[in-house]
Amino acid sequence: HQIRTVDASKGTPESVPVPGNRFNQISQDEFNKIPGSPISYWVSENLIHDFVIGKRMDEIVNPKQGLATADNNRFLRQWWEIDINRIKFDATSILDSVKSGKKWFPYNKGGSFRRWYGNYDYVVNWENDGYEIRHFVDDKGKQRSVIRNPKFYFKEAITWGKVSSSTSSFRWKEAGNLFADAGMSIFYEDDLRNNIIGLLNSKVASEILKILSPTMNYEVGHISSVPILKVEKQDTLRVDNCINLTKEDWNSLETAWGFAKHPLI
Repeated sequence: HQIRTVDASKGTPESVPVPGNRFNQISQDEFNKIPGSPISYWVSENLIHDFVIGKRMDEIVNPKQGLATADNNRFLRQWWEIDINRIKFDATSILDSVKSGKKWFPYNKGGSFRRWYGNYDYVVNWENDGYEIRHFVDDKGKQRSVIRNPKFYFKEAITWGKVSSSTSSFRWKEAGNLFADAGMSIFYEDDLRNNIIGLLNSKVASEILKILSPTMNYEVGHISSVPILKVEKQDTLRVDNCINLTKEDWNSLETAWGFAKHPLI
């Protein structure tokens, strides 16, 4: 594509390229190769090619949106506000949660920027398979809460915050959590955890997500559209180290339920 200008001596327009201007060197058809067709004129040809040849994230794993209580003040607490004997931190399924007789369970609702591990702050009232939330209705009897993807509750996952003020950050969540509509999660089979979270916390994925969502509001659809070129298992020891070091850092906080003692002691 070229910029149209006018030759004053002839009074007719002619096409001339503008040196160093990326916009006049890319066809608009190239934008259609990126999900949502964003006008990302600065994107390199190599990155556009990745969208063409790569598999979509949701062809390999399952990004999902979770529970919306409709009244967090009523159904959520920070974990230290509750009698710890009424919290089950390690439920493996809905059936396990019911059998435990506990009322409160860890609830992943996003949180501040943090990569690899952490942001374990909240618990949700999911007593008896979320009876109170499931029966939370308005004055016309319509259910107010929205219970999405319950078959994924309490499974380990990779999670991210829906809204970011800077750049994206992804964390591993251990089994035992429910997840929120703002703490969306990726569920995976086999041993793909390190490959997926390693990619998503990379500089490449950060730039891709800025293309897919310039507003930095990362919905399930944006994550689902990230292209993946290789899906085979690889040596991901560095990812393990990142997760383990960040877990140690998180549990050094007195507000973490995994806190044992201050690291300086």
